[in-house]
Amino acid sequence: MRINIIVNEATYASGVFTSARTFARMLEEEEGIKVELNGSLRGHFDIFHFHSATPGDFFRLRALKKAGHRVIAHGHTTPEDFYDSFFQTHTSLAIATVRRFLRSFYALPDTVIAVSPYNRDVLIRNGVAAERLVVVPNGIFLNQISPSEERAKKFRNHFRIPEIAPIALCVGIWLPRKGIYDFAATADLCPGVCFLWAGKIYPPGMLARSFSMWKKLRSANKTANMRFLNYVPDIIGAFSAADVFFYPTQEENQGIALLEAIGYKIPCVVRDIGVFDWLSHGTDCLKGKAPEEFKDNILSLLNDEPKRSELSTSAYSKVKQFDMRNIVKQLVAVYNRAIDLTT
Repeated sequence: MRINIIVNEATYASGVFTSARTFARMLEEEEGIKVELNGSLRGHFDIFHFHSATPGDFFRLRALKKAGHRVIAHGHTTPEDFYDSFFQTHTSLAIATVRRFLRSFYALPDTVIAVSPYNRDVLIRNGVAAERLVVVPNGIFLNQISPSEERAKKFRNHFRIPEIAPIALCVGIWLPRKGIYDFAATADLCPGVCFLWAGKIYPPGMLARSFSMWKKLRSANKTANMRFLNYVPDIIGAFSAADVFFYPTQEENQGIALLEAIGYKIPCVVRDIGVFDWLSHGTDCLKGKAPEEFKDNILSLLNDEPKRSELSTSAYSKVKQFDMRNIVKQLVAVYNRAIDLTT
C-alpha cells in the first residue's frame, strides 16, 4: 500500500502539521506500507491523505478525485477553531465564508477523519454526512516521552527563570482563540508564579484583534511573571521544567499539546469545554472558565503535592488510549476499508 500524506507547509509548527508528520513517521514502520510526506501528486499512490484544508488543497483534492484517485481528508479544520485566530476571522462574514468553503472541501474526499468525538459532532453540524465520518484520534509517542531534569535546568537557565519559581506552562500557537487574554489575566492574579507560553508568534498584523494582541505582547515584556517565548526548539526541556500545564484554549478539535503534557505527567488546569470531557474535573485535572477559577486551581495544585501526583497519575492512565502505536493501527484499518470499497 502506497500512501501520500499531504499537508500545506503554511501549517508548519501547528498541530495539523505535527499530526501529519507523526502519522507519516509511524506508517513507515508498518509492514507493507510505503508512505511519502507531500509526495508528487502525479505519483502512483493507493491513497492521497490530506491533513490541511487550504484553498490550494481544495483544488489539488478536486483534481485527484476527478482523476479517479482514492482521497481521504482529516477534519482538523473547522469554522469553530478558525474563529478568533487570524486577521478578521472574528467577524461573522469571515466565519460564514470559511463555513461555505469547508463544506465544499469536505464534500470531496471518500472519507473524512475526525480526531475526536467532539470534532465529529462539529463536522456533522457543519454539513459533513455522518456516514462519511470515522473517528481516529491524534496520537503521541507515549513510550518515547521521558522528562529530563538536565534539560529542565538548561531551559530555566536559558530563559533566566529562578530554580525556585514555579512554572505554569502553555504550549500552542499564539492566537486569541488559544486563550491569550485569560492566560495574561490569570498571570496578573498569580504574581508568584512564572507563566510561560511556548509557541510560534505570528506578526500581530496577521492575527485576529491585531492591535489588542500587539498591546498584549508589548505588556508581557514588562511583566515580571509572564513571557511569550515564541517557538521553543527544546520543547522537552519546557515540559520537563513545568510544574503545572495551563491550557485556557477556547476551542480545540482534540488538543495534542495537552496529550503531551499528560504524557509528561504534569498536572493540568484546562478550560471547561466539551472537547475535554474525557477528563474529569477533580480526578484527572482541574477545570475552570474564568481567570479567578484558573488562579484558584493553579495555586491549589502548587500548594498540594499529593493532589498534583493524584491528578497526573489518573490522567496518564487515560492518555494511554492515544498511544501512537495503537492509533496507527486504526488509521491503517481506515485505509484498507477505503481500498476495499473501491475495488
